[in-house]
Amino acid sequence: MKFGLPGRDSDRVRADGISSSGHWKVKVVSMKKRQRVALVLAGLAVFLATAGAHYLEQKRLTAAAEGFDGKRAFGDLQRLVALGPRPPGSPALDEARRYIADELGDAGVEISYDSFVATTPKGKVAMRNIIGRLPGVRSEVVVIAGHYDTARLPGVSFVGANDGGSSASELLELARVLSRRSHALTYWLVFFDGEEALERWSESDSLYGSRHFIETQRKDGRLTRVRAMLLVDMVAGRDPQFRPEADSTPWLRELLFSCSHRLGYRDAFSGKSPLRVEDDHLPFLAAGAPAVDIIDFAPFVRGYHHTAQDTLERCNPDTLTMVGRVVLAMLAELDRRLSS
Repeated sequence: MKFGLPGRDSDRVRADGISSSGHWKVKVVSMKKRQRVALVLAGLAVFLATAGAHYLEQKRLTAAAEGFDGKRAFGDLQRLVALGPRPPGSPALDEARRYIADELGDAGVEISYDSFVATTPKGKVAMRNIIGRLPGVRSEVVVIAGHYDTARLPGVSFVGANDGGSSASELLELARVLSRRSHALTYWLVFFDGEEALERWSESDSLYGSRHFIETQRKDGRLTRVRAMLLVDMVAGRDPQFRPEADSTPWLRELLFSCSHRLGYRDAFSGKSPLRVEDDHLPFLAAGAPAVDIIDFAPFVRGYHHTAQDTLERCNPDTLTMVGRVVLAMLAELDRRLSS
């Protein structure tokens, strides 16, 4: 409200507030107008607060995603692929296991093994899961997993660069990053043996490592501590197509695509209609543990899945980096949500 000398109603008011007769006009702001101004200011305050909170949340998510070195992970991939085909029970897989254990040890990760003898169409086969543990403040666990074996394909020199090699490489670089960070939840980095079928894929001839892992965790009571399982499979391909996996736990699937989109990866994580794939997340789901499969469907679409064309030339360090950043962002969100 602006106060001054009263003028006549018939006076015209100039821009400076003085009437044509030389007197000041009094402008009375009505109660309704004041209420409208108050509402506008209140709305502006809410908008600014929301925008500020969104900015801080986005900044926090982006910071959590930093640190993953795709080139270093690609170096791991090169070392594993150089060993040649690595089916369960092979000397090459023994070499891969030693390499993984050495790298985990160098990162300061606590290592244990889940050894067992699997009954397969090829007879008894000794297998061994590798478990890297990163203790948190709390005992609740998030499992980040993948497999490190390759398929046994008669007559095919299958080196499994993307299918088997990439998941192991991804986990190794995640171990290096996470071992340098504090976190509320406990992380288990699990490298599954025997994901692939030894003869022909079926419920009994596949997922040997994850099925045995779940069985042992259930028996000793530790399965109740698992709050989420993130599976990485075929995560190094060029021009990837990460689609929602149909059987994955809905809230984890939504978290995956939310984090990937917020980090700017909407093209690679399209969010198109879900597709179903049988993978190491299924034993977790069957046991009641939330799980999501982070898997590139491009190898299926382009026809090089389980062929001799699954080589380093089809892989890209940038894809490893992208998936690593998404996983780190998801872990930060899970740490915030599940530990509060």
